[in-house]
Amino acid sequence: MLAEAKDKIREAEDYRQAHADYKAYESDIMKKEKFLEEKMPKKLMPAKFMEEVQLMATKEQIEIVKLEPGAVSAYDDYSSQRVDMNVHGNFFQLMYFLKDMENSRMFIHVEKVSISNKKEGLDCRLGVRIFSEAS
Repeated sequence: MLAEAKDKIREAEDYRQAHADYKAYESDIMKKEKFLEEKMPKKLMPAKFMEEVQLMATKEQIEIVKLEPGAVSAYDDYSSQRVDMNVHGNFFQLMYFLKDMENSRMFIHVEKVSISNKKEGLDCRLGVRIFSEAS
């Protein structure tokens, strides 16, 4: 028991030393909370997601052919919504567009990708899922 108590005291001391600057620690925690809130908001925001997709498409010069939100699925810990989209562009535009989605502020899970060759570019059909905390 003595060894266990000494370990706990050592852990507490290590923690205190690692966070000697409480203001910096508090600021770091706030940044992490904001990051998580953007990744997994309190409620589903398909309009915000569609706005973000439009910005990504504009940046990468991708044409959005279709952007259609689907049904919401609710689980114990989270809710999710499927969004189907069709976009058109060349190989590199699509690659950078998908990379932008991966690096998005929102947590986006790409469930389905299908690419077909169309005149003057590629047609890409995506099935993605966006998430929020349980409602």
